[in-house]
Amino acid sequence: MSNPATSAVGPIHALSSFDDVVDALSVLTRRHGLAFRLGVGAVLLNAFYDGDFRSYQQRAGGSDSRFEAFFAEMRDPLGRLGISSSMARQSIRAVGVWRTLPEPVRDSLALGQLVTLTRLGDPSARLQVAAAALRHGWTQAQLEDAVDTVRGGGILDAAALAAIEADGEAQSAGHKPQQERHLGSSQPGRLVTEAEKWSARLDDWGDRWAGVDPTRLRPAQRQRLRAATDRLRTRVEALQAALAKLEAAERD
Repeated sequence: MSNPATSAVGPIHALSSFDDVVDALSVLTRRHGLAFRLGVGAVLLNAFYDGDFRSYQQRAGGSDSRFEAFFAEMRDPLGRLGISSSMARQSIRAVGVWRTLPEPVRDSLALGQLVTLTRLGDPSARLQVAAAALRHGWTQAQLEDAVDTVRGGGILDAAALAAIEADGEAQSAGHKPQQERHLGSSQPGRLVTEAEKWSARLDDWGDRWAGVDPTRLRPAQRQRLRAATDRLRTRVEALQAALAKLEAAERD
């Protein structure tokens, strides 16, 4: 019997219009979890990038007018399907990663694990982390810790694996994970990794808000959003000032 995730990313017929794309996505609502998300990513990858993930990577960083026009024009039917621009991009990245992994590994991954692995750009590192996660039965938090370690320039040697296992035991016992307890000035690499993680989350947050009609917000909600944004801006400006001071000192 074929794996539902495998069938979700198979080839599809060319889609000539936005309505065709929505119709293809509507069929996927009968799927669940990983198969649904991979199916969404595959349909969009085929419709807008000729099925080439590298083309998506090259164009997603700049102006991709047709993709953005699709989500602007078809916002209502896509919303009824539970598909947002940020969810779509995440699904495309998930398909791109899924296709690089060998079948025994990719067919054993859960959706959250696959999405976390999209943060690793190096295919060999991605496979190493995925295989370790399955071999050791890592939780989602432990997988994220391993990804952070590799993104920060570390390797998954015996010491790193032991630290990840210890974090998992600490979480099971109701304690804060080691990566949070030790976030201090003595570990700047970890802080940089955390900054990258939160930046990615802010990107997702921004994509989701881009599709919200501001007139639907109540005055109290607008006030709370404005206050949260102001706090964030203050933090970012403080970090920018600190970096500018460091760079000025290095030039001197």
